[in-house]
Amino acid sequence: MSSRLARFAAITALAFVLSRLLGLVRDQVIAWRFGDTNQFDAYVLAFQIPDTLFILVSGGALGTAFIPVFTGLLHSGDEDAAWRMAYGVVVVLGAGLVALIGLAWIFAPVLMQEGLARRDAPETRILATGLMRVLLFSPLLLAMGSIATAILQSFDKFGVAAFAPAAYNVGIIGGALFLAPLFPNGYGMYGVAAGVLVGTFFFLAFQLPLTLRLGLRRFSTTPLRDPNVRTTLRLLFPRILGQSAIQLSTLITFFLAAGLAENGPTAYRLAFTLFVLPVGLFATSVGTVAFPSMSREAEQADTATFAYLLRRSMRAILFFVIPGSVGLALLRLPITKLIYQHGEFSAQGTALTANTLTYFCLGMWAYALLDIVPRAFYAMQDTRTPVVIALGVVVLDVALSFFLASLIGLGGLALAFAIASMVQVIALLFALNRRTGFTLDPDTLRFGLKAGAGTVVMAATVLLTHPLWRGYQALSTVDLLFRLSGVISAAAGAYLLVSLLLKQEEVGTLRRIVRR
Repeated sequence: MSSRLARFAAITALAFVLSRLLGLVRDQVIAWRFGDTNQFDAYVLAFQIPDTLFILVSGGALGTAFIPVFTGLLHSGDEDAAWRMAYGVVVVLGAGLVALIGLAWIFAPVLMQEGLARRDAPETRILATGLMRVLLFSPLLLAMGSIATAILQSFDKFGVAAFAPAAYNVGIIGGALFLAPLFPNGYGMYGVAAGVLVGTFFFLAFQLPLTLRLGLRRFSTTPLRDPNVRTTLRLLFPRILGQSAIQLSTLITFFLAAGLAENGPTAYRLAFTLFVLPVGLFATSVGTVAFPSMSREAEQADTATFAYLLRRSMRAILFFVIPGSVGLALLRLPITKLIYQHGEFSAQGTALTANTLTYFCLGMWAYALLDIVPRAFYAMQDTRTPVVIALGVVVLDVALSFFLASLIGLGGLALAFAIASMVQVIALLFALNRRTGFTLDPDTLRFGLKAGAGTVVMAATVLLTHPLWRGYQALSTVDLLFRLSGVISAAAGAYLLVSLLLKQEEVGTLRRIVRR
């Protein structure tokens, strides 16, 4: 990774650390106040439709379609056209979302009735319907904030854009702490839902001033007549199709979870939150920072530099994620207890969440690479290939979810997700090889062997310290925190020592980032 990318990655990683930690605190506070109960299940299920609408119109797809077109116009010197395109995208996506939100509001009872058909819990359906209608206001603000994020990233303003999700989580935490107690017993989740709306406003407001200063303004034009808007939408549509299919799979997964186990949606959601913490820290930060540079190299047809950036980004991600997944799987029970088992949250909820987390960890390496490998196609303005692969993988995921859930219950849903992630990243790498000749060079293969060796030593260190955390359920929170901190520090130290002895280049990169 170049010094410039390393510096930006450090800033972005810091922001993601804060955001992910606040995400953990968010779920901790909600779990503490409501426990693993039907109220939490209703909240998790109510979130799925607003999330689907957000992804239908923009979601994670927006930046990958917006940035190549916007940066291309900026580098060609036509800044006015770039800002006209940005304004046009705001208008088109905003109008589309308003229409979809209206339809979802009308059909909310039907959607929740169908989604919870496998579970005899009318009070959960009623609460989920009401919460969904409140949460439906959030996708519009999130979409506008995502456009601001894409603009800021195009100007290499990664700091403000990366810290915005932290502001979103602050709003939700505030809702759980201060607004939920204002509602009658049994309706406190409405306070959390109100906090979500506050958080989405913070997400947009945090980025808007700098976005306006950079040049975003109103244009008196018809957006759909702008060829650059049409180009962006053309690139966006296949990506939205793929993201929507993935979100549909997620929707099915959560509704399956509702029928598999009492408080299944809550356990699945909390396990996934723990699972994405290392991914968000290491993979998303690297992918976010590397993408604009990859887009520039693709624009200049510099395939050698493009391949170099992709390989180094993959290695930077895997250097942390491979040991992280193994360590999280080994320490799943004490970590889950430390994070969530407070207030109303039960030991049974801890066991169910930790068991689900184990299966997620099997596919962490693949899920992490999905933050960078598809971006190689988007940088080349090819959104079709990743979408076709994603659609096939979604079908596989849904089929595996039904099959594996019938065998091992809630954990089967997480295992299906892990297998689908592996298939997706392998298929993408094969497709990239066919298109560009990209291969994993000998240096990358040697890196994998060294990372594997370091991970084995790290895992052995965790197992040797088992007496320290064996009786985790009987330990106080402070005692468990200190013990786990010692175990994790020793394991991380062992991994870094082996990596240093084996001369892993990523250790040098890590040193430079820390020094800065």
